[in-house]
Parts: sequence; C-alpha cells; structure tokens
Amino acid sequence: MIAGFAGVVLMMVVGWLSGQDYNWDLLNYHFASPALLLSGRYDVNVAPSGLQSWFNPIGYIPAFLAITSLPPWLASAALAAASGLNAPLIYLIADAVAGDLPREARVRASYACVAIGMSGAIMFGEAGTTFLDSTLSIAVLGAIYAVIVAMRSSDPARAQRCVAVAGILMGAACGLKLTNVPLVIGLAGAVTACVLVRRLSPAAVVALTIGGAAGFALTGGWWAWRMWTMFGNPVFPIFNQLFRSPFAPASPVIDTTFLPRDWSGIVSYPWHWLIGDRTPGTEVPLVDRRYPIGLSAAVLVAIGCIVRRDNRDGRSSAALLVATFALATYLVWLFAFAILRYLVTIELLSGVLVLAALRMLPPVRDRWTPRVMIVAAVLLSMTTHHAGWGRAPFTADWFGARGMTALHRTGTVYVLPGDTPLGFLIHAFPDDARFVRVGGTFPLTRGDLLGARAQSMIRAAPFVRSLAEAPTDAAGIATLSRFGLAIRPGTCRPIQTKTGRVESCELALSGPAGRLN
Repeated sequence: MIAGFAGVVLMMVVGWLSGQDYNWDLLNYHFASPALLLSGRYDVNVAPSGLQSWFNPIGYIPAFLAITSLPPWLASAALAAASGLNAPLIYLIADAVAGDLPREARVRASYACVAIGMSGAIMFGEAGTTFLDSTLSIAVLGAIYAVIVAMRSSDPARAQRCVAVAGILMGAACGLKLTNVPLVIGLAGAVTACVLVRRLSPAAVVALTIGGAAGFALTGGWWAWRMWTMFGNPVFPIFNQLFRSPFAPASPVIDTTFLPRDWSGIVSYPWHWLIGDRTPGTEVPLVDRRYPIGLSAAVLVAIGCIVRRDNRDGRSSAALLVATFALATYLVWLFAFAILRYLVTIELLSGVLVLAALRMLPPVRDRWTPRVMIVAAVLLSMTTHHAGWGRAPFTADWFGARGMTALHRTGTVYVLPGDTPLGFLIHAFPDDARFVRVGGTFPLTRGDLLGARAQSMIRAAPFVRSLAEAPTDAAGIATLSRFGLAIRPGTCRPIQTKTGRVESCELALSGPAGRLN
C-alpha cells in the first residue's frame, strides 16, 4: 500500500535527519533492561535503573538487538521504519469514516489524514528512537480498525472475532507498557457507545474483555507473575500502598508532575496547546495543535452522532467509534499520567477526527472535504514545532563508551548515587560486575528490603566504586554518605561516552560497616 510505503520512508528520513537516538530513557533502562534479561543478570543488581528497573523489558528487546547487531544508522532506520507502519492503518480508518464520499475524494481525504497524523510533533520526535509510544500505537490503531470491520460485518460470529482481535491487540499493548491503560479504557468506552447505538451486539463487550485479558497475559503476564513472585507486587514498585511489598515503601510511586490541579484541566490543557503559550504535559518544548483540534472535532462528532437520526449507518458508526475513543482516552489519560507522548494515538488520529467532523456537514459540502483536509495538513505541518528527547551524531558505535576495562577488578560493586542515566554502561562491563543505585528516581531507604540488600552487597564486595557523571556532585556525595561510603581522594577514573564523561571512584566505608545512617 502506498500509505505504508510513504509512512516508512518518511519516518526513516526524519530519523536520519534528526540524528541518532540518545534519549534519557534509552540511557537509563531501554537498553539496560533487555541486556540484563537476555544475559541472565537481571536479578543480581539492585535498582540499576532506579524506578524503571522493574518495568517490563520485553518490548525493548527488538531495539536492543538492533543496536547491538547493526551499525547505528541502520538500527535507527529500522526503528524509524517500524513507526511508519502506523500510516496504512490511519488510511484504512479514514477511508471507513469517509465511506460515502466519491472514490477520488475519499482517497485524497484519507491521504490527507495520513499526512496530518504522521507529521505530528511526537511522531517526528520519536522517529528512530527506542520509545514504544509510536510503535505500540500500531496495535491500538489495528484494534480500532478491527472494531470498524466488526461493525461492517453482517455475520455476528465474524464480528465477535474481530472485536476479540481488537481486545488482544489492546491487551498486548498494555502488557508491554502499562501507560497504555487509558487507551484500553478508551476503546472499551467506544465499544460500549457502539453497543448503545446498536452497531454492535452486547456480546462485543465480553469479546473485547476476554481478548484484552488474553493479550495482556501474552505480553505482560509473565512479567507480572515474575514481579509477584519476587516482590509480592505484580506492578512493583507501583501501587505498593496496596500490595505492601516489604521491598519498597508503601507509597503509590506515581509521577504527578504533569497532572492538572483540578477538573479545569479538561479545558485548559487543550486551550494552551491551541494558542501555543505553553504546552502542559510535555517533557520537552513542542507546539502541536493537532491535539486541541482533534479533540474539539471529537466533541462535535459525538454530538452530531447523537442528534442525527441516521446514527446507525456505517459512516456515523466509524466516526462515533473514533470520537468516543479519543474523548474517553483523553479524560483517563489527563488524570492518570498527563504526559503527552502517551497520547500519540490521538495525534495519529487527529486528521481522521477532523474528517469525521466534516462528514457531519450536509452532503452538498462533500466536494470541499478533500480540499479542506489538504489545507489542514499544510497548515498543521507549518505550525508544528517538533519535540526532541536527545540526539547524538551517527558514529561507528552507539554509545561510544570507553575506559571500563582500565578500572574494573573482579567482583567490583558499582554504586550509583544519583539519577544520571547510566544503565547503558552495564552491558560494557564484564559479567561479574554488580550495580547498585542508591539514589535517583527510586532512592533506597533503611525501611525496605532492597535497601538492606544493597547494604549487604556493598559490605560483602571485595571492591566498591562509584559510578556517576563527572564530577560527582554534592548531592551524590551526600547519598553515598547515607550508606556509610566516601570517595577516596585521587582514585577517580574517567569513562568516556559519546556525549559526556562519567567517573568511577574508589569508595571507602566512612560509617559503621556501611550501615545506613
């Protein structure tokens, strides 16, 4: 399909022009977690990547294999190409929404939807990166299209199978990355809406639920069971106020940085995205009006489908599905995470939502629909300021790490006192090296078993060294002191990376046998 080929080529070009991925999460755990899992060393370290040490690593295995097996430029191209596969699904969904337009107009409008969705700030920013948002979105879009096929089917059994497939795809996406929970709830709400307008049988809700459970079990079940057997919490360390694992504090461990203060955020977030004065929910600067325009269009479509008497036709049903999915997902996302890149599926569907809103107009306006969509694609592309989470030049080596062999001695335990993302270095050390992160995104404390395990490893190690961004700052020194550790003067050695320097220093016990102070 032309849309698929164009999407893949576009993402590969954008990824190449942007440079090699060097984002914080890649340096922290996207590379380290699959490396440790595949090498059988996942359980021998303590929180090497902080809070993210226990996130399901299965979804990052393809990126790890690409980075370790291919030249950086080729690995980047492969990662970018994967995200390009969203394009044909956008086209198919748009084609369903514009179903009664003349063929030529429908094709032009659908391609405009692809152009709008694939050129967004998050999509371009994630091209060629290890983020899963813009690749797991393929499963989400596939699930939406599967429900559309179910609504078109005259065979009830086939319709239920399609909805079950949608559930499997959504459950699988959620199992690989729990931040997809709002999308799962969004599709459940959309399917329920379609049941209420009699475009789907009530059995569709059951099929979606069973499929979702199967999909989650397939990709996330093993990891959840592993966390349960290791820590007594299947989503460790998140929601530990409920599971009360002795390995972590009894707290929710949820990032509330981007959450709205009250219900006014429902309107204020899209408003700020629209006028571009600031972008709540963004980790990096960007401007993209696809989100407020798409969500506004979704509201119009939902209202239009309610008031129209022909809301049981295929066009309105597809539009209602996409609109209710977008609105329900947005509401859950806003109060669960409010991190914009987790909402990239709405960016991808923004053009479809605009098209759906235009289809609510009288048929006499049909001939203008493709023109409006093409103009919208041009204007949105011209006014978008794309995101960037960290890039580096393409060289022969992805990370450019040098200097580990000169300082390592057999059995050394490396203590990471801060939140500098250094997990990517673990793969470059010999297998006997052990890593303990005592600070950063998940600081260890004396009141949990992980802190005790870290203390025991440090005390039993023949050699103990720090691992931190050079030079080790005052906060890092203070964190080491909490574990009864101090840097030996004159023992720090450099480790060179592609974009900066790391240092490793010999550590000495400064308190009573390394006991937590």
